[in-house]
Amino acid sequence: MSVVWAWNHVPLEQEPYVQEKIPYWNAQITDPVTGRWISTHVINQDTIAWIGQGIVSDRENEHLGRSDQGVVMLRNQLRADMEAVERGEDPKGIIRDPAKNQPLRWPDDRRAVLEVGKSREELMRGQNNNGLRARDDYFNFYAGQPADVRKLYEEA
Repeated sequence: MSVVWAWNHVPLEQEPYVQEKIPYWNAQITDPVTGRWISTHVINQDTIAWIGQGIVSDRENEHLGRSDQGVVMLRNQLRADMEAVERGEDPKGIIRDPAKNQPLRWPDDRRAVLEVGKSREELMRGQNNNGLRARDDYFNFYAGQPADVRKLYEEA
C-alpha cells in the first residue's frame, strides 16, 4: 500500500478556507482496457518501480559483491543501532536537545515558495508549467483522480 498526502494553497480570495471533507481514492495502477502500467504520473512511476522489483528476496542465500558496499554498511549500522537500544542507549541520529533538534531548510527555501499565497488567476496560469500533463489535470501525482475528488478540489 502506498499512501499519498498532498496539499495545495487555496487562492488568496478564498482564505481562510475550511475543508469539510478530506477527499481520497484508491488509484488504479494498470489500465483496465490494456492491462498495461499507467506511467503518466509521478507516483504511478514509483509504484511501477516498486512492484517491478518482484517479491522480497531470500537474503539468507544472497551473495553480495563489491558494488553492494552501501547495502552492507546500512545493515551494519542498523544492527549496531538495535544493539545500542538493547543496551539502553540511543541509536544513531537521535537528537534529544530541543535546541539542536531543528529542521534543516533547503538552500532554495522550497517550503516558503509553497506557502506563499497566490490569486486564483496566478494559480490557474501555473497549471501547465512542466508540459507533461494536460492543463485540466489538476492532480499530477497519481492518475485517475475521480470526478467527485476533482470537484472538491475545484471548489477549493
